[in-house]
Amino acid sequence: DRLGNVWAVGRSAGKVVGTSGQRSDGIMLAFDNSGRVVQRKAYVGEAEDIARAVTTDTQGNIYVAINSSSKELFNRPVHGNACFIQKLDKNAKETKRILLDSDAYDECGAVAVGNNGAIYVIGYSRGSLYGENKGGKDGFLVKFGK
Repeated sequence: DRLGNVWAVGRSAGKVVGTSGQRSDGIMLAFDNSGRVVQRKAYVGEAEDIARAVTTDTQGNIYVAINSSSKELFNRPVHGNACFIQKLDKNAKETKRILLDSDAYDECGAVAVGNNGAIYVIGYSRGSLYGENKGGKDGFLVKFGK
């Protein structure tokens, strides 16, 4: 990022960063140039949660792509698995949430932010996310914003 931090995302089945240690919980970490953890966030639900991608913008906002079937992360049930993008400010406080949840299984693979602030997400869906599913896994590239 603009401060020289290195960002990492993934999942943990052990006790890390406030994770449950029970199941697969999503994690996001940022390390400074000395290797110290300077930012951390856990995504903990009753099912498998995986943080798949992270990026930052020039204002220091953080964008995390998470795959989950845990209703706790969405405050409602999802259809098999859903993808959501969480925008956080530089202090890791949520400022925006985008949910991609078709009638079946959805997975995000990457997130990017354009110079104009638009958010881009790629992934795949086994359901009808943006139109009829053509069979199996349909890929998607979605743009949100400007």
